Amino acid sequence: MKKYTDEELKEFEAIINSKLIQAEESFNRSCKDLNDMDPDIKSFDDNAEQMMTKENLTRMASRQEKAVKELKAAMMRVKNKTYGVCLVTGELIPKDRLNAIPQAMTTINAGR
Repeated sequence: MKKYTDEELKEFEAIINSKLIQAEESFNRSCKDLNDMDPDIKSFDDNAEQMMTKENLTRMASRQEKAVKELKAAMMRVKNKTYGVCLVTGELIPKDRLNAIPQAMTTINAGR
């Protein structure tokens, strides 16, 4: 089975680490914003607006939490030297795909 070199894995590790920091910061910011929401509702209009904001923040936090988990899993694959190998086909995932989506676990054609 073909694998990426240690040098290539270090490059991917830097990309993953950068994306992970961004995702964690975004997740923490969304959680803080949710916690900072005013629990005192003054009118029906305030309530509706606050509920929409809370739903949007909750969705955003959920997406960021998922991204953090996926990026941490990608980092483990780097450390195990299995990063970049498609889980379906066993082929190398193209570098362009991994640069764009560092947590990718399959090639684009794997599901076809």
